[in-house]
Amino acid sequence: MDVKGIESSSAALDECANCGKGGNNSDFKLKKCNACYLVKYCNVECQKAHRPKHKKECRKRAAELKDIALFSEGHNHHLEDCPMCLMPMPIDGQQSMLYFCCMKNICTGCALKKRSVEHGSAQVDISKEACPFCRSKISKDQRKNIQIIQRRVDAGDPEAHVYLGDMYNEGKRGLPVDKTRAVKLWTEAARLGSVSAHFQLYEAYNLGTGVDRNMKLATHHAEMAAKGGHTIARQNLGSDEANHGNYKRALKHWMIAAKIGCHTSLANILDLYKYGDATKDDYADALTGFQKADEERTSPDRKSAVEMFKKMNRLMAGTVLSSGTVVKE
Repeated sequence: MDVKGIESSSAALDECANCGKGGNNSDFKLKKCNACYLVKYCNVECQKAHRPKHKKECRKRAAELKDIALFSEGHNHHLEDCPMCLMPMPIDGQQSMLYFCCMKNICTGCALKKRSVEHGSAQVDISKEACPFCRSKISKDQRKNIQIIQRRVDAGDPEAHVYLGDMYNEGKRGLPVDKTRAVKLWTEAARLGSVSAHFQLYEAYNLGTGVDRNMKLATHHAEMAAKGGHTIARQNLGSDEANHGNYKRALKHWMIAAKIGCHTSLANILDLYKYGDATKDDYADALTGFQKADEERTSPDRKSAVEMFKKMNRLMAGTVLSSGTVVKE
């Protein structure tokens, strides 16, 4: 081991990269370059003067650090475990319900089981229902509901910001469609740490809804959402890389998403294997991770809820005749 070389390197890090001030035995305070963390400066003037020499190395290291964070974070789903059964939340958003009174996501298995226990049926009048978690009554008066949500927004609840933004984005609960206001609410939610808000902002900047289309910002928010464990954001980043021919990076994204439980990413890895851009071991690893994640999220109550919703969807889609033909209404 070259101790002298290490000491020399260490000493260099404690000196201003431009003027040489500082050193191990100096009380002079230096500040690291906040992009690459490779060099230090004694002031802004020295940093600006050294920029032409340092720019190439800085950008390279900054990109490396960004990739390390992007692929080392977000290996768990962004939603917390269901507070009722304490199992990981289903990946499919249709298999969970968000109750705005307490901003808790509850899996449909628990929500429908609670209805059945209290009312003898999973299908009840909403006016007779209470939140399974906080027991607050659910009102048909949308003005009262909006007031409840607004109080949580005023209290700084990031998920309440996301929810209210969603309502303005879609014009629900008696609110007018106001996509600009939705973006403002999501922006504040993202500042407060909401992963879901970053995903909503990704879609807004990607499509140009409520804001001017900005792909740089769209990518930034997609990456922030992916690092927070948002599987759709991670899946989409992989698709973007694949569309540009970057199959190794696409594979990295899809491996993470598949192991969280994203079936689309698992299917994409299989396609990469078929065309020689992923190995058999890659697919086997992804499949094992996917199956483990799926098992952790499966329960009899959740299976019953899925079957019930399938039955309801069939009834809503049409009338089943004795011949088995479905007639659209």
